[in-house]
Amino acid sequence: MQKKLLLVLTIAMAALSSQSQVQKGNWLLGGSFSYYNQSVTADNSPTMHQYSGVVMLLPGLAVANKTVIGIRAGITFNENKQDQLKNSQFGFAPGVYWNQYFPFSEKAGFYTHLETGYDYAKYKSTSGTATYTNTVKGFDARVTPALYFKPSKKMLVNAAIGSLGYAHSSVDNNLQGKTKSSGFSSSFLNGFTFGVDFILGKS
Repeated sequence: MQKKLLLVLTIAMAALSSQSQVQKGNWLLGGSFSYYNQSVTADNSPTMHQYSGVVMLLPGLAVANKTVIGIRAGITFNENKQDQLKNSQFGFAPGVYWNQYFPFSEKAGFYTHLETGYDYAKYKSTSGTATYTNTVKGFDARVTPALYFKPSKKMLVNAAIGSLGYAHSSVDNNLQGKTKSSGFSSSFLNGFTFGVDFILGKS
């Protein structure tokens, strides 16, 4: 009985590992949209409302079955408000990425998205009638676990509920000069990413 069960499990695992919705030589043309928001209230302070988002174009090439390497072309935006203070940011984030797919079936599965790249943004802070501007430059690295669904032979739809990232930046302030910052951040449970990829080539 145990030998039969082991045989069944071995066959099932082999079948699962052989499923490949993304095959070597496929080109993927797609993109994603990420959104993050939170509200923070400290003692005796007004509530701070913050939201940010990223729009990415993500062309890539499957260098092996279930493995895609590509480039990212991103647009980023960020805004937070607290009483009379308002901060906003708009920028660009070119870079590279690596997707590794783990299929559950012929139509669905799990994948990890690892990306890194350069960040450039213009930052504006308004307090009452005063306005200050900054230029932000740096780099980032981020890992996003996600689920995907394949509604047709030429399309993948994917979604994630957060990511873990690291960023380092240098801020050139028009009043205070240059400052640097770095650290990790997580957007699990209050961040969302949705994407679509079109598969070009054999399938």
